[in-house]
Formats: sequence, C-alpha cells, structure tokens
Amino acid sequence: MPLGWAFSPNLSYHLPINLAWFYYYIWPGWWIAALVLLLFSTALAFAEIAFFGLSPYVLRQLRKEPTAENETLRLLLEKPYRLLANLLLAQYLCNAAFAVLLFEALALSNPLPLNWYNWVLYGLIVAALLALFTKLLPIKRPQ
Repeated sequence: MPLGWAFSPNLSYHLPINLAWFYYYIWPGWWIAALVLLLFSTALAFAEIAFFGLSPYVLRQLRKEPTAENETLRLLLEKPYRLLANLLLAQYLCNAAFAVLLFEALALSNPLPLNWYNWVLYGLIVAALLALFTKLLPIKRPQ
C-alpha cells in the first residue's frame, strides 16, 4: 500500500467499502464551513473598522448618554489595544481555518494529480479570497 493512500481523493480503491456517500452528503459541509469562516472573518474586519473608525463626536455622545449599549461600547473602547488584539487574533484564526478547509476541499475535489503548481494555484485562490473579503471590502469610505 502506498504511503499516501489515506489522502487519495478516490478512497474506494483502497478501502473495501464504497465511500461515495461521503462525497455526496458530508463533503458539501466542508465548503459551507469554509464559507462561514470567510464570512465570520469579514465580520471581524468590519467590526475592527467600526470600532476604530468612530469620530470624536460619536465617542463624546457615547460618554454622555448612559444606555446599556453605550456602556458596553465604552467599556470595550477603554482598552483599545486589548480589543484590537482580540479582534485580530480571532480574525487570524478564522483565516487559518478557512485556508486549511479550502485547501483540503480544493485538493480532494480536483481529479488531477496534485503537483506543485496546483498548490501554488490553490494558495493564490485562498490569498485572493482572504484579501478581498478581509482587507479590500471592509475599507472605511469617506462619507
């Protein structure tokens, strides 16, 4: 049995049972999970822009009006470095999980052999998606 038999896209050649059900029922879940992680990472990027793009006028209004929402925002903005660190850490974890899931999904759904240029292509796809959804899309635009 070859060394990489467990990672072969067509497992039915190596195992005595047919795993076609895996590709039809469980496999789409990987794509959905990757999409959810990408959307969550995008939401974190938007939250970073929203928290750190507040104008001084809005910050003064938050301090003046003592509502529950304003108090929560004020408490979060008291320690901006900690807030930024938490947002970035969560975003990086989402990005890493997205990259792993998308690499795995692309590798297993590709009928061609996995050569070095396929991995470069997959890396470019993942990098382009992450750049689009987490860096370019949430840019604060002037009002």
